[in-house]
Amino acid sequence: LAGLTFRDELLPGADWRELYARLTAQWPVAEACKRIVGALALAAEQDQAEAIATYWLGALERGDSPTLADLQARFAARPSSTIELPQVTQHEIASYDVLIPATSATELRCHA
Repeated sequence: LAGLTFRDELLPGADWRELYARLTAQWPVAEACKRIVGALALAAEQDQAEAIATYWLGALERGDSPTLADLQARFAARPSSTIELPQVTQHEIASYDVLIPATSATELRCHA
């Protein structure tokens, strides 16, 4: 991310560019890039780019520096505790017999 000539075009908006500038000023470039890329992946998965950037910038303004785990805990989708399974009724296998035309034993021939 640090060496990309199109980095600013890759970031979703001005807030993300500001985050990148602040994080690279505060952290080693490799750590800042790791945080930004992880947060971008989370933003894409959850469709929360704007919300994540707004929250993260606010945290930095307050002197906090949320980790990627903090962002994931706040923005990751939480699975439902119960999954409702559909009711399935199994039909009788004999019901397929109506699909086979009736033939007598004398009509059955072996073709060799």
